[in-house]
Amino acid sequence: MRSFKGINFGTLLSNPKEAEELLPDFKEFLSKLPAGSPGCRSDAERRQACDAILRACNQQLMAKLACPRHLGSLLELAELACNGYLVFTPQRSPLYLERILFIFLRNIATQEIPDATLRFAQPLHACLVQCSRQAAPQDYEAVARGSFSLLWKVAEALEERRAALSARLKALSFLVLLEDESTPCEVPHFASPTACRVVAAHQLFDATGHGLNEADADFLGDLLSRHVIKALVGEGGGSPGALSPQRALCLLELTLEHCRRLCWSCHHTKATRVVEKAHDYLRNTSLAPSLQLCQLGVELLQTGEGGPQALAKLLIKASALLNDSVEAPSPPLRALYDSCQFFLSGMERGIKRRYRPDAVLGLFAFLRGYFSLLRQLQDGVCGDASKQQQSLVQMRFQGLHLYTVVVYDFAQGCQVADRADLAQLLESCKSTVVWMLEALQSLSGQELTDYLGMTASYTSNLAYSFYSHKLYAEACAISEPLCQHLGLAKPATYPKVPPEKLHRCFRLHGESLKKLGKQAQGCKMVSLWLTALQPCGPQHMAEPVTFWVRVKMDAAKAGDKELQLRTLRDSLSGWDPETLVFLLREELQAYKAMRADTGQERFNVICDLLELSPEETPVGAWARATHLVELAQVLCYHDFAQQTNCSALDAVQEALQLLESVRPEPQAKDQLLDDKAQALLWLYICTLEAKMQEGIERDRRAQAPNHLEEFEVNDLNYEDRLQEDRFLYSNIAFNLAADAAQSKCLDQALALWKEVLTKTQTPAVRCLQQTVTSLQTLAALYQLSAKPLQALEVLLLVRIVSQRLEDHAKATAASCHTAQLLLTLGCPCYAQLHLEEADSSLKLLDHTTDTYLLLSLTCDLLRSQLYCVHQKVTEGASLLLSVLRDPTLQRSSKAWYLLRVQALQLVAFYLSLSSGSLSASLREQLCTQGEKIEGLMALCDPLWWSVHSRLFSSPCPLWCSTCVDQPTQRRPGVGLG
Repeated sequence: MRSFKGINFGTLLSNPKEAEELLPDFKEFLSKLPAGSPGCRSDAERRQACDAILRACNQQLMAKLACPRHLGSLLELAELACNGYLVFTPQRSPLYLERILFIFLRNIATQEIPDATLRFAQPLHACLVQCSRQAAPQDYEAVARGSFSLLWKVAEALEERRAALSARLKALSFLVLLEDESTPCEVPHFASPTACRVVAAHQLFDATGHGLNEADADFLGDLLSRHVIKALVGEGGGSPGALSPQRALCLLELTLEHCRRLCWSCHHTKATRVVEKAHDYLRNTSLAPSLQLCQLGVELLQTGEGGPQALAKLLIKASALLNDSVEAPSPPLRALYDSCQFFLSGMERGIKRRYRPDAVLGLFAFLRGYFSLLRQLQDGVCGDASKQQQSLVQMRFQGLHLYTVVVYDFAQGCQVADRADLAQLLESCKSTVVWMLEALQSLSGQELTDYLGMTASYTSNLAYSFYSHKLYAEACAISEPLCQHLGLAKPATYPKVPPEKLHRCFRLHGESLKKLGKQAQGCKMVSLWLTALQPCGPQHMAEPVTFWVRVKMDAAKAGDKELQLRTLRDSLSGWDPETLVFLLREELQAYKAMRADTGQERFNVICDLLELSPEETPVGAWARATHLVELAQVLCYHDFAQQTNCSALDAVQEALQLLESVRPEPQAKDQLLDDKAQALLWLYICTLEAKMQEGIERDRRAQAPNHLEEFEVNDLNYEDRLQEDRFLYSNIAFNLAADAAQSKCLDQALALWKEVLTKTQTPAVRCLQQTVTSLQTLAALYQLSAKPLQALEVLLLVRIVSQRLEDHAKATAASCHTAQLLLTLGCPCYAQLHLEEADSSLKLLDHTTDTYLLLSLTCDLLRSQLYCVHQKVTEGASLLLSVLRDPTLQRSSKAWYLLRVQALQLVAFYLSLSSGSLSASLREQLCTQGEKIEGLMALCDPLWWSVHSRLFSSPCPLWCSTCVDQPTQRRPGVGLG
């Protein structure tokens, strides 16, 4: 038998052959011989030999070994030495062997042989399980944590997913040994570090997200039980018995995570068995209710798409269990939180199922206990733990989002008969909004902005759930707390408000009030809306201003004169003048866009603007001039003699004087020229209106009963002159074509617009859309004045500006109008070019809109007319017939009516052709189609036709819809605006 005394194991083991030959001798040396035999060795001798061989093996492994057989011999020797040391050293020094084994394990890892590393980790783990941590706590933690990190890293080198999972769970068998003294992880993670790492191991195992099949589920459960839970509960060599609070919480969290993975893969029966096993250890602890919530979560996921009654019972049971647990003294907050998260994750996975009202209310009751739990957790968080506070707030809003979605989906599936069920949810929805507002109070900065946006979004969804079922009072009750809170908050409370989300919430609240006929409350709501948007700047306030105007229109229809006369200035006292001017301008534009008589409202707004724009400063004078032009537009068509002694002509003349005094900066020159052109246009219109009014008054005086006309006796021309006067002043006061001097204003306006709009860069005017509208009016006036060439110039400008605005509809209309004028002037070739331009612009429009259909038929009518000019009568008549047969031509709006008039005029022209040019068949078809719409002509007011007959050549009735006031607002005989 070989003697091991005095051997230099470091030198011996450096030789692969010697190391291999040492193995059988060492085995024999460690074998126990009968006491008293000649070769009997003492335990001390064996212990010394084992220690020396372990150290020598460590020394050899510090360098990379090229020979696999050499490495294998060293591993076998180390394993024998480890086992021998344990056998022959009953009273070991604390962690002496464990430190040597850890160094050996670390050296093995450098050899990059994962199997060897994992194999040698087992004896080290067994030693740590048997060792008392209290003897050397720092060394114990260093060895256990180091071994965990080492094996976790080894797992990264394994490509096979099962082998990698096995390695990670073996690594966790070391980490779980430190569970009693570990620092809890922060919310939203599990408190147990071991449980957190198990989550990571599961995610890496199921990296594709496809879930676990039966074999994978069994494999995962076996490894988790063998490597982690067995070490946690003290089986197999540990200290079995009652679990410490930390270990009990770890077991609960491991159970929750295991059940989550199993349930998501539809292994509900396996998950139930996992809960039952955990119940054996936790039934007599404070975590029993949390484990029961876990069981209810498994049942919730198992319920699936069916069983609405069972789902409601589960929710009611869970809410009762949670509320009782939260209200108990010293509840296990983290355990309850973890179980609630699992339960709510089950709700989220089944979020699209159809819930009954009792289930929705059960969820609300559960969330009430859950939020109470979160508040208690927040109260226990240190002031500097901002991330944990943020996580708890995030968890609260996740629960609120879940409830919002459940209510919204329930409402979407409601029928008329289910409205009573929906009404049952009102109080819970109101409480949900209050909870969100309470949660905002502890936030600041970007976090406050983000969660305010969520609050507005969730509140909107809840309110819309009721609004969509015409439960307007209920929708108001839900959205009102948020609107009031935002509108009455101090200015610096919400420095960055998400405007698009606030718009939706306030809009819903306002629409609900509007449906309820509460115009006064609607106006107050708009004031709150604008106040809430103050941090965003005036550029986001156009929508509430438009809504203000709509509410005012409703008030006017309802006869509320006091509300009708109010402006935004009256409701926003204390605001700075600059913002007020901006809002009043928006209000004025909104009134002008309304299809109703808004003269009084516009007059009031303009008066406020004039008060806020003193002419003492250049900026104020310029602004005042633009307001005076607006005033002229209103006074031109409305009688405000009792409220002002200023006429429309006075206002526009003063505006021009102020504009002449303005000396703008170079970059503002285009805007000034545009404003001057607008004023000149309205100077012409107001002059026409004044002369028309004079003619009407003269005619009225002439028709008075007590009027005695002086005339010569035997005046043979009296009757002719009287008829001429009546014709002259029959609602048109004079001949526009003969009034050449008056058209000087129009020519000046055209010259200014040409200077501004023909530049290569986009002109910096106040509003390009308004400029286009004014140009359209200018074109109509030139046509009425029999100046088609100037009208063509204006129409070309309209097309240029429309293309810059990418307003393809107006660009198409301008090209059509130009083509029609050119046909009238006898220029069919040029008309053809502009018709082709119209076709190219038409292709850019949405083909499903009414505008596209209207312009498309207009182009077809022009093309039919061109065919006729080019002697292609058959093609032209066929195209005209296709237009007449188009069902959309029969729509009953002004634009379509004018298009039918154009079609009928073209029919009349074709029918006037000789029989040699137009075949009998086409003539008969045209007659048939013409008779169908000819009767509509008789329905038209002859006076209206006489005034607008010059405009029938317009290819697109859009030109008639761009006037400042609608025809219903005009006095008889006023056709311009």
